[in-house]
Amino acid sequence: MFPFYEIGRVLVLSLPVAFLNPVFWIVIAFVVLQYKRINKLEDKMMGRARESLFRRSVYSILYGIGGGLIGSYILISIGVCVPSSDMIYLLPVALLLMMIEPRFMCFSYSAGLIGISSLIFQWPRVSVPEMGALVAVLHMVESVLIYLNGASGATPVIMEGEEKRAQGGFLMQKFWPIPLTLILIIISNTQSLSGLPWEPSWPSWWPLIKPEVSIPSGYFAEFWVIPIPAVLGYSAVALSCPPEEKANSSAMSLGIYSIFLLILAVLSDRIQPLQYLAVLFAPIGHELVVHLERRKERDRPPLFIAPDDGLMVFHVFPGSIGDRMNFKPGYIIKKINGRAVTSIEDLRECNEASPFYVEMDIEYIKNGNKVTGLETFQGTWSNLGLLFLPKYLEGYYIQVKTNSGFLRRFFGRK
Repeated sequence: MFPFYEIGRVLVLSLPVAFLNPVFWIVIAFVVLQYKRINKLEDKMMGRARESLFRRSVYSILYGIGGGLIGSYILISIGVCVPSSDMIYLLPVALLLMMIEPRFMCFSYSAGLIGISSLIFQWPRVSVPEMGALVAVLHMVESVLIYLNGASGATPVIMEGEEKRAQGGFLMQKFWPIPLTLILIIISNTQSLSGLPWEPSWPSWWPLIKPEVSIPSGYFAEFWVIPIPAVLGYSAVALSCPPEEKANSSAMSLGIYSIFLLILAVLSDRIQPLQYLAVLFAPIGHELVVHLERRKERDRPPLFIAPDDGLMVFHVFPGSIGDRMNFKPGYIIKKINGRAVTSIEDLRECNEASPFYVEMDIEYIKNGNKVTGLETFQGTWSNLGLLFLPKYLEGYYIQVKTNSGFLRRFFGRK
């Protein structure tokens, strides 16, 4: 009988060990700094952050712990025993690739380079099937986290579209600290009293990927369950669909990629020539996923594009007065107090003329039909909790290169 309960028990018991590792706290500090940067961006663009730094950080840590347990359970269940020497190369190569392009920090690229070098030049000597399976399971976990948490707290941003027209979108950036528990093969010249901290009765097929390690004379190989700190990240821009739809699409594509990579890794353990296909599919398959997601954005019109007349609402702060008044993204404010508005400056001038009373002519689409209405509000427009999309760029914005879909990580003033 497969030791389902024993695996879960050991993983739960390993969590305190992960938190005792100072590297894991460095990973958490990195995640908190990233969310602090996002909060500063939101404060510049919207006047306030959508979520507190504490809430964002705590939720990411909790989701990361859950993802780490899922990934660890899968890795141990299928019997991926990673030689400790293999782990030495993955992170440094990923960091070097990040200097070329930030998204290349993904382990699929570093694993592909290391695997090709190992197969062709015999250096460094790594176990391609185990490394491929590890990368596959990490992406499997990432796809689950994106599906569950990827769209949460997406940042509404104003971007430069065609002909300098403003368009609204959502910047999704999530980071999850992962306490990943691995079965590592430790080779040393001293034999300890125990290897795995429990002795389950494994089925005959376990491990699914048979470890191949060379043990020098006088040395011993042991299997240890060891928590390894890691971090997973997700970054995307939703222009043509809501953040939830974008996250679901990304999760589905990444999940399919991870399943194919895991199948290739397992088969390559039995059919050695497939190892070349596995190490090539790791980076190329990931690039294909990125390309297809970007192509979807290019082939569909933007969800929020500035109208010729009026100001479009493309974000309503939850719990705000505008939210209670049932304002929705896509509503267009045509006039305020009888005066046509096309810019944020028009709003300010209307507010100065009548600082405590706002009467708005609005237009929106309901069931495919254009609907017009009148809304009144006692107070200033800035208290409504609405984010408007002006016709042309004003203040801070993010510039997007529309022909390639790359997000340029800088802000501009116009």
